[in-house]
Amino acid sequence: VWRSFKASVSSASAQQDFLTEAADMGADRLQGYTRAEDYYSGQHRVQLTTRERQYLQASGIPYAENFCETIVDTKAGALKVRGFASDDEAMQDFAKLLWSDNRMDAGQKRVHRGAVKLGDYFVIVEPGNPPELCPNHPARVKVVYDSDEMLYGVKVWNTRRRSASNSNADTIQRMNIYWPDAISKWYCESSTGDQWAPFRETEDEEGNTAFWTMDGTPDGEPIGIPVVHFANKPDPFYGVSKLRGVIPQ
Repeated sequence: VWRSFKASVSSASAQQDFLTEAADMGADRLQGYTRAEDYYSGQHRVQLTTRERQYLQASGIPYAENFCETIVDTKAGALKVRGFASDDEAMQDFAKLLWSDNRMDAGQKRVHRGAVKLGDYFVIVEPGNPPELCPNHPARVKVVYDSDEMLYGVKVWNTRRRSASNSNADTIQRMNIYWPDAISKWYCESSTGDQWAPFRETEDEEGNTAFWTMDGTPDGEPIGIPVVHFANKPDPFYGVSKLRGVIPQ
């Protein structure tokens, strides 16, 4: 998949166009997450006169009829992974060990609450021994679908971590693109639309691609896109916040 994508990009400008599009998280989607976060935390669009504010906030807490937090916490609190079942006993033991090593008893709470509150949340499986399960806020992750098939996933974030591509520890924007058989890594020097360049963590890295295959080689069997999308009532692919019906009230 990764090779076929590279072959389809016929020029450097076409590659930059694709990377710029991949890094776009979508203004409407991000606005929806911000609105849900605001209402969950009690930051409502309430217009009060000075006198109304004086008696409604006598407790010292900003006034809001905040049903949103209760709705999210009640639903998310009912969601819990109970265990793992598999005909392959070794695979079942591996799943249990992976879960405990990544402290997912706590991590799952972030995922469940986030998916209920925002409509979406993501878990990305990062390479390692054992692999690392990383809950991710949907404002920095997106997935691209073709019909019901996920084509690739994208994560974009800012960092000042020192690396071969950022020797001065400046603020740079990072982007990982997750294919079924590879993870390609990119960066730009600011979040204002600079050109994307291949990212390298260390000087001895060859290229900016980690092959996500069973044997770690370009021709190995693909493991699959390491991005799991938790969507509440997907419509059609991205989810809908559990708060959508109550926010107008």
